[in-house]
Amino acid sequence: MDHVRQSSAPAEHGVDLGDDVWLAPASRHHDARVCYCTHRICHNGVEIGRVDYQVCDSCQVVLLGELRLDHDQHRGIGTSVLDELRHHLPGHPWAITPEQSEARPFWNRIRAVHPGEYRPGARDHLGCSHLLF
Repeated sequence: MDHVRQSSAPAEHGVDLGDDVWLAPASRHHDARVCYCTHRICHNGVEIGRVDYQVCDSCQVVLLGELRLDHDQHRGIGTSVLDELRHHLPGHPWAITPEQSEARPFWNRIRAVHPGEYRPGARDHLGCSHLLF
């Protein structure tokens, strides 16, 4: 990934992450305090993955549920997706649900860039009881 298009909000058709990869607009569901969001990740118009996360409006924290890529891994797509999401939620600390063992190298690289974040569990790590984990 050579570049990420920076914008104030995702475009109607999504966000161009470069190399014909797009982060589709979010599907959102709200309850009293939490917004549940899912984005499709597409390459050349074909879905190659998804990312889902929860944002607690009360605590101003984010819990990443899953960042899944069916293929096209090791190209910087996951990192670009996280960068774009963080751009739209500045100042929000992030946690993750328990990681799968094959994803540990990816999360270790992400944690090196964002020390203290992307640790499993919102209740313990972020102090938020409104999110599911």
